[in-house]
Amino acid sequence: MFILSTFAVALSIAVMIISISTLKGFKNQIKSKIYQVQGDFIIDSGKNTESGEPEPIENTIAEDLLKLDSCPWINSISPSIMKSCILKSDEEIEGIIAKSTEENLVNGPLKGYIQHGNKKLTQNGCAISKLIATKLQVETGETLIAVFFLEDYTGRAKPRARKLKIEGIYETGIDQIDGNLMFVNSELLLPLTVENHWYSQIEIRINTELIEKSKAKKRLLVSLPNANVQVKSIEEDNQSIFDWLAILNTNVLIILVLMSIVAIITMSTTLLILVIERTSVIGLLFTMGARFKDVQRIFHYQALIISLFGIVFGTLIAAIIIFGQNYFQWIQLPQEIYFVDQVILDWNVKDVIIVNLASVFLIFMSLYIPAKFVKKIQPIKAVRFK
Repeated sequence: MFILSTFAVALSIAVMIISISTLKGFKNQIKSKIYQVQGDFIIDSGKNTESGEPEPIENTIAEDLLKLDSCPWINSISPSIMKSCILKSDEEIEGIIAKSTEENLVNGPLKGYIQHGNKKLTQNGCAISKLIATKLQVETGETLIAVFFLEDYTGRAKPRARKLKIEGIYETGIDQIDGNLMFVNSELLLPLTVENHWYSQIEIRINTELIEKSKAKKRLLVSLPNANVQVKSIEEDNQSIFDWLAILNTNVLIILVLMSIVAIITMSTTLLILVIERTSVIGLLFTMGARFKDVQRIFHYQALIISLFGIVFGTLIAAIIIFGQNYFQWIQLPQEIYFVDQVILDWNVKDVIIVNLASVFLIFMSLYIPAKFVKKIQPIKAVRFK
């Protein structure tokens, strides 16, 4: 009974630690991808619609925001030009948004996601996602026709075609990025912009160790000159993804509750059986003058021993599984569904301590039922109990 109870507690502890580590690791991986490519905050025109042409903002606004680069809590400010276009290969066509970047592709926003290609884009080069490359049936080194649409003085949209060489193919695994963005050199898009309205979007990356995101957003809003420009956190710009991640919290909470119930039932049942098996001993202790608290303390020690062994073995089991998964990658995921192809479990000492302390508390709470049974034992009958 002691071994089974210890194993049940250890299993509950291990499942709780692994569940929390899986959730944190999964969320952190997805968040880091989005933060790396898009930054913490996005500043763009308030006229933008979800699937329309990105509206440009005035250069004066961009210049004012670029001055914030001297703030210690801001890591970087990256303005970019964005234009919707149609990509055409020999076989297929695809609508996409071209986004300018001056940064090194290998060490910039696509760090770790570039599979093939150059470090920096030339004027007529582009980097497309593996998803788009598959749809268009193209590879690195091939050329595409990009058709942009510009409004003339009459308000009519006229096409402008550009031949682009595929100089890079990337894959983040997030459809909102892979399916929508093509990265190009700003020299390609600058002639296609309106005068004094070069930039479509400004990405800001902050140091969260120096300032909270909510306070940073308020300071950025104060810095904006008018209501035609909006500040969106990366969570607001990718609300569907972060809403989905929030649902995962509920799933893990359910697992934690179930495992807690298992631990409580296991300990209550174990101690109740121990009380029944030792009824005669308990009766003898009462006849010898032992108080209820003294007898109860014996079972407290028994529960403490079981819980400590369970915590140690459960934490050890969780550690082996976590380090094994992180090193050997036993479990693989379909990236097109979960945005990541493998889960890096993220755990820390704080989480382990909280789980273990909460488990000890719940285990001692489970002594309530056996304690009630002990109170009802009559010494005379208990001594004769066999």
